[in-house]
Amino acid sequence: LKKRNGHSRPINVDIQKMINNQQQITNINDLTLINNSNCLSTNQVEQSVLDSSVVSSTANSDS
Repeated sequence: LKKRNGHSRPINVDIQKMINNQQQITNINDLTLINNSNCLSTNQVEQSVLDSSVVSSTANSDS
């Protein structure tokens, strides 16, 4: 029993480290998502212009 208790503690520490690492990763992902959404808002106008030109070109090729 004593050996088991001794072994269980470092495993718990490893699990805690893994949880902390995952939390850091999610925070980093949140930051990149925020940055991407900021870029998207500026690029959205350009993207909509591109989309409309693509639609018109495909419509012309069909007719």
